[in-house]
Amino acid sequence: MNLSEILLPELAFDAPPVTSQGQLFDLIASRLLEAKIAQDSYSLIAGFCKREKLCSTAVGHGVAIPHSCTSAVDRIIIVIIRLKTAVDWRARDNQPVNLVVALISPPSLYSVYLQVLATLARVLRLESVRRLVLDAPSPAEAAKIIARVAGMQEQGTEGFIEPVC
Repeated sequence: MNLSEILLPELAFDAPPVTSQGQLFDLIASRLLEAKIAQDSYSLIAGFCKREKLCSTAVGHGVAIPHSCTSAVDRIIIVIIRLKTAVDWRARDNQPVNLVVALISPPSLYSVYLQVLATLARVLRLESVRRLVLDAPSPAEAAKIIARVAGMQEQGTEGFIEPVC
C-alpha cells in the first residue's frame, strides 16, 4: 500500500503541550472526528490504551507508533503529531517521545495494517528521517517526508516482528 494514500498531510499537527498519552489520544480522536474519518472517539482511544497496556509503542529515539484496529474507522489512516514538550512513553531506551505516528485500521484490513506498521517502523528508525520530520516547516510537510521515504523503500519490504515485552 502506498503510504501517501493513507498518510494525509492535512491531519498532521503540532500538539499543544500534553503531559500524558491519554491527552494525546484525545487530541488524535478529536482530529479524526472533525475530519469525519472516525465515528467513535471512545473506541479509538480505548484501542490505543489497550495496545499500550500490552507493551509500549515507543520504538526509541523519541518516536512512538501507537496503533489500533478498531471499527471506529472504515479505512487505514496515519496521523503525524510532533510534540514540543516530550512525553514519557515508557520507551526501552528511556527517551521521552517527541514524534508520534498514530496508525488506525479497521479489523478487516489487519494484514495491510501490519505491513504499514512495518513500513513505518523501518522509515522511522532512520535518524536522518526523524530529523527531517522534526525540523520540517509544517506538520503537513513532515507527513509528506515520511510518505516520500516510505515510497522509496517499498521495493525492499521485509516482515516486521513485534517486540516481546
